[in-house]
Amino acid sequence: MDIKIDKNVPMPKAATTKSKYYFVNSMEVGDSFEVESRSLANAIQGYCNRSYNIKLAQRVMGDNKWRLWRIK
Repeated sequence: MDIKIDKNVPMPKAATTKSKYYFVNSMEVGDSFEVESRSLANAIQGYCNRSYNIKLAQRVMGDNKWRLWRIK
């Protein structure tokens, strides 16, 4: 198998898709939202911390509702 190596070929930008949690970027410190499960709250909190360096705090609000606040 012969492979030709090319030089100086620019790499195109990667195709990106919109994150499921894109709305967190538009939140200000003190803003909050509610979700219906602890596992979803944990997933959103971890994703935002890793991907956006945004810190969220969560509290149970009763009836299996979890509220997340942007704190940083």
